[in-house]
Amino acid sequence: IFYEVPGSQFKAVNLHEVLNHVTKIAQAEFGPDIKITEQFDPSLPEVRGHFDHLVQAKLNLVKNAAEAFAGKKGKITIRTFYDNAAVYHPERPEKLPLCIVIEDDGQGITPEAINRIFQPYFTTKPNGQGLGLPIVSKIVDDHGGTIDVNSRPGKTVFKISLPVATDLIKK
Repeated sequence: IFYEVPGSQFKAVNLHEVLNHVTKIAQAEFGPDIKITEQFDPSLPEVRGHFDHLVQAKLNLVKNAAEAFAGKKGKITIRTFYDNAAVYHPERPEKLPLCIVIEDDGQGITPEAINRIFQPYFTTKPNGQGLGLPIVSKIVDDHGGTIDVNSRPGKTVFKISLPVATDLIKK
């Protein structure tokens, strides 16, 4: 269902360049009613990945967050940090210390929906296709990472954890 980028096309990618690009696109699309705040860890190392696919994943999350405001004003916070107590990937012996958090103060995701949001074609939106979050999940998985979500009314947090690009870091 989704296009997969061969690992041979992966390069060392600066996550902040990805996120700055996403913020510019989102601010142009959603206008002044949606405030986007960036809180970046400047010491974050690069991730091994595909720039355009990472942009698509983060843009899908920011777009979902903006749509959660249902036409009202809202705030989206994009944060990065290095998790010194990082967990290992559940299927591979690789630590996932590079973290991206996308948080919004929208209506939240219902407990019934939260377990299904990464399933293809599941949607709670009247005109939704149910592909945005499954694409995010696939891209994160292709990049060797994991994605978690916690939500309640007024606060939804998506956390992406990724490995460091140790094999591609410029010496």
